[in-house]
Amino acid sequence: MSQSTGGSTYTPEQKILNKAEIMSLSQIMSLSQETVCATVVKTARVRFNPKGWYYQGCYKCPKTTFGDKPPYKCDQNHQTETQIWKYRIDVDVEYGNCEATFTFWDRECEQLIGESAASLRDQMLEIGIDDPCDYPTTIDTIEGRTLAIKVKWQPKWSNGSVQGVHEGKSFIEGLKAQFTPTQDPKLLEQASSPLPEDVTSSQAVESNSDTDYVIQTVSLSDDTDQFDPSLLAMNTPSKRSGADIKDENVEAGELIGSKMSSTKMPKQAKME
Repeated sequence: MSQSTGGSTYTPEQKILNKAEIMSLSQIMSLSQETVCATVVKTARVRFNPKGWYYQGCYKCPKTTFGDKPPYKCDQNHQTETQIWKYRIDVDVEYGNCEATFTFWDRECEQLIGESAASLRDQMLEIGIDDPCDYPTTIDTIEGRTLAIKVKWQPKWSNGSVQGVHEGKSFIEGLKAQFTPTQDPKLLEQASSPLPEDVTSSQAVESNSDTDYVIQTVSLSDDTDQFDPSLLAMNTPSKRSGADIKDENVEAGELIGSKMSSTKMPKQAKME
């Protein structure tokens, strides 16, 4: 990590871990307060959102803009002179026997899909489709991927708002290794094995984090996200209607181990 007078540069792994509680999906779902977490999940399926898979965003804040012509305004009365199209995709994710819905925003969707929302929307328009509720099959590339995720869990909506994703296998395995037996079904199975000499478990050590990197938080009551440049070119997509949709590698051990030593694990509510 390099530092400069004007600020600090963080690796993708550090951005996922910074100011986040490391825990499994089952423990995240038991939280009673909004909490930023780092976890590992597999994306199961894209979930239909009646507002569609993209929205028109404000240039100054993450909210939706309105109007038939410029300047477009959000509910904060910011004026945007051009149309800015952003992803907003709900995805069912799973880990072990637990499943939840996470909302993936523009930056993370573009990272996973490899194409900007504006570009994909233009391709849909070229084949005569202008309804954001018609999901292009290109979006299915999000499904079936194991990801390390930084997510803000919001109990009010029983939903997670994604703030970062990472696909490095070493980093993912290192993150999973920090789950305790009560968090990870595989570790739980090992802990109940009749061969105690083969059993190991990891425990979190409490201390305070001294990093100052801040990731913008996301409220699911707002239209929210950030965006990155397009990574890949895609062919013209086919489409599906809403009715068709069900409602790197890094040396991560030292990095994640040091993060765990500065992570306070909240008390886990009993799952019914």
